[in-house]
Amino acid sequence: MSVENHVDHWGTSPGDPVSAALAAIDTALGELLAMDPAYWRTSQKKDVLVRLQHLKAQQAALELRVLATSGDIAEETGDKDASAWMRADLLVDKGVARSQIKLAAAVSKHELLAAGLADGVVSASKARVITKALDAIEANPVASAEDLLLAEKLLVDYATRLTANELRIVGRRILVEIDPARFEDAEAKALLAEEERAQQKTALRIWDNHDGTIGFDGVLPVALGMRFKTQVEAWAQPRKQQLVEKGSPLPPWERLMGQGFARMLETIEPDALPRHGGRRDHHQRGHLARRPPQGARHRNPRVRRGQRDHDQRHRGPQDGLQRHDHPLGPRRRRPSPRRRSIQSLLPADPAQGTPVAAEVLPGRWM
Repeated sequence: MSVENHVDHWGTSPGDPVSAALAAIDTALGELLAMDPAYWRTSQKKDVLVRLQHLKAQQAALELRVLATSGDIAEETGDKDASAWMRADLLVDKGVARSQIKLAAAVSKHELLAAGLADGVVSASKARVITKALDAIEANPVASAEDLLLAEKLLVDYATRLTANELRIVGRRILVEIDPARFEDAEAKALLAEEERAQQKTALRIWDNHDGTIGFDGVLPVALGMRFKTQVEAWAQPRKQQLVEKGSPLPPWERLMGQGFARMLETIEPDALPRHGGRRDHHQRGHLARRPPQGARHRNPRVRRGQRDHDQRHRGPQDGLQRHDHPLGPRRRRPSPRRRSIQSLLPADPAQGTPVAAEVLPGRWM
């Protein structure tokens, strides 16, 4: 049933209340935009930001209510939802529009959350976090309807004191707060599964930029990543303190972190690196690195074969001796085929038994 009044023959029927309310909002915003905030007092600026935050939450609540009942728009356009109309008329990406419609359907199922949005105490981003947490609880076979209702009440209360990211962390463990005896084991299993997924996602990619720099990116588990961040920050701070003492301007924090990471790598001893076999092993350790003992073997069985081949290539005529450690001295360099062919063609001196040209030019052929 439509509430629109297209014809007012006697001039007594009220106008459209929705259009009148939107016009009042438009007028009030226009008056505020006509002012210059530079001349406002500090208390006025704080009050404006606080009230605008509440108004944005209420605006999101109204928008979600309209989207939750937008089935008639979909029927009019012949689509399964109103996302196609939002894409055509409002120029909203279809993925964003469908996400909004999905959020509207989820909020409409939870009265406390919808009331928090309407009161302006829960923002749209926090409402999205709460709905995801409640959907996970609803899919949990151990949780009951009472647990779901109590979790909704706690999350809405936490939304008035926490940010969206903090609320997301609390939402993962909200069942443990409700009943630790029942959900502690499930929480432990969930944490173990999360750690296993983090280990499977661990990756590192390194590439050459061909401009004197190396680029890399990767993914680490939370524990290792935070440890890595702490160590790099520790190596970056001394240079920052030196620049502060000298009175020099500080470079960007990203550059300080990169320099700290480079310093941390320089402290790694080449001899402490695991051997992986092959000739590149010595290049990785540095040209001046000391060669490990001959009988040393790496604990990793996957590199034993490469290390054995590496040791056999460097053995001398006697077993267990390197070529440069052989008692007969280092092996002499064999002359090139061209040098041997020229010496064989020179006439020999009968008295000396050496080529004649060798006496005249000893440095050329010897």
